[in-house]
Amino acid sequence: MSVDASQVTALAHDFGLATHAIHTEARKAVFKGAMNVKRGWARNVRSSAGRVASRYAGSIGFTLSDGDLTAEIEAQGGGAGFGAILEYGTATSPPHNDAKNALDAEAPRFERALERVATDVLK
Repeated sequence: MSVDASQVTALAHDFGLATHAIHTEARKAVFKGAMNVKRGWARNVRSSAGRVASRYAGSIGFTLSDGDLTAEIEAQGGGAGFGAILEYGTATSPPHNDAKNALDAEAPRFERALERVATDVLK
């Protein structure tokens, strides 16, 4: 008995190519989403806290992971310490939620971008 597995082998090869393409395109979507959150967060800080928080707004950045498809968006450096006060509030001032608002605004765009990646690559 003999079996011709050439089509199965070709399909496995195509899936391998699709996996690489999905990872590459999804990484671009993660980068763009992180950049949008970073910019939105800084814009929200300038809007809600004004000049007082200019160092904090300027300290917001992100790091894209090397292996998986994640980005860490955070306040880094000199202005970061002021962030906890603005984001979470104090006994005398309410939280601004600038980071959460930026993330919430980007979420639907990010989801659509990932749907496009999957649709385009798997055509």
